Amino acid sequence: MYQLMIKKGRSYEPINIRCHSKFIIIDNRKIKDYLATLNEIDLLTTQYSEKEFRVSLVQERLISTEDFDKQIEIRYKKKDKLETLADSIIFSEGKAYLEEKTLENTLIILSSRDDFIRTLIDKYMPKEDGRYNTREYVNLGILKYLEGVLNNSYNFAGLKYLLLPYQNIIDDKNIFNNLHNYKKEDIIKVLIKIFYYNEIYERKLNLAPFRPEIGDYGDHVIFNKEKIQYRRLHDLAKFVFNYDKKRRELEESEHEYQEEFLEPGELTFKKDDSHINSTVKKRKKVRKPLEGQISFFN
Repeated sequence: MYQLMIKKGRSYEPINIRCHSKFIIIDNRKIKDYLATLNEIDLLTTQYSEKEFRVSLVQERLISTEDFDKQIEIRYKKKDKLETLADSIIFSEGKAYLEEKTLENTLIILSSRDDFIRTLIDKYMPKEDGRYNTREYVNLGILKYLEGVLNNSYNFAGLKYLLLPYQNIIDDKNIFNNLHNYKKEDIIKVLIKIFYYNEIYERKLNLAPFRPEIGDYGDHVIFNKEKIQYRRLHDLAKFVFNYDKKRRELEESEHEYQEEFLEPGELTFKKDDSHINSTVKKRKKVRKPLEGQISFFN
């Protein structure tokens, strides 16, 4: 269970969002005041922008006007101690990223960017101290090969062996027999899809006997799309949203100005009792769509 808390100095005070008029109950268990599932918190906060949400909390008398600008965080109990789910609140502009297919498609689109892959690896690669431990390390091999493909340092036989259990979710089956003919970008897209499925869906590894025709045991992973690891979906959605927002803001700032001709934009000069109209060029601050830019979240 999770709770929204407002930071006051060095201490935190809970916000009873269950009393919010737009709070939606999806867990029918008897839950104490202030507590909610992460899904329930998302269903509330994604109805608002951050400012709108704070206004609603004041209007619902859940926080005071004096606390309007104070830091609000999602916290949860871990070993009898409250921990902060850092930078984790998703507001309306990030709502689309919580949709499974949208998140998957966005990951595939962003996978063409080397800096995104490196950022993803840095966040999700298990470290020795376990700070970024993925669920049972199921994605460790995928992340290692993502790193290898990115740096052009991997072997095809090992990669094929890694991919075989995921045949049921790989669209292009030719990749198993013609892996050496595939571009780096295409291999990365396949690995990203496997990473995504491993991360958010319940999975089961079916062990099979050795099959001489494929030179492998034929083990395969079955995913249950009806069972989502919601905390992992939430974390991945917030990570992708943060990256994508920063990327779009950077690209917009780089293309913020463009030269435009003003029409009719007339300037009139008087000479020998005649008037000469001239169209002038002016640098105007505009925002324009960028080629290849993901626009369905704008």
